[in-house]
Amino acid sequence: MSQDESPIPTNGDNKRKSVDLLPRYFRTTANKKFLSSTLDQLMQPGVIEKVDGFIGRRNSKAWTAADNYLPDVSPDRENYQLEPVATVTDDLGNTTFYRDYRDYINASKIRNANNEDHSKYSSLPRVIQFLKGLSFFIT
Repeated sequence: MSQDESPIPTNGDNKRKSVDLLPRYFRTTANKKFLSSTLDQLMQPGVIEKVDGFIGRRNSKAWTAADNYLPDVSPDRENYQLEPVATVTDDLGNTTFYRDYRDYINASKIRNANNEDHSKYSSLPRVIQFLKGLSFFIT
């Protein structure tokens, strides 16, 4: 078991190790393994990727064919990225209920409904039924 002194950081070395912050007595092999698999990953400098593009609806008045929209993991998520949601929070600010339009569509898929034409979901009675369903899940 080696308990050497911590190396002096150099300008080219960005690898940070939490075990270097421990007193020599606690620099055991078990502590090194534990810290390298947990805290060291949090202490490393992040990798940032610059992303340039839009999210949201593509059928707005300001939309042009030259606009760069960012893709999402599925067409369903891509079509409903910035849609309104229903949330309920408790007194501490914790979200206890979250439902969006995709949840409504997926719930109807589970009940073997035909979801190919979403225009039938845009009528007011359907919205009222959706809100009744929400109140059922909340209580």
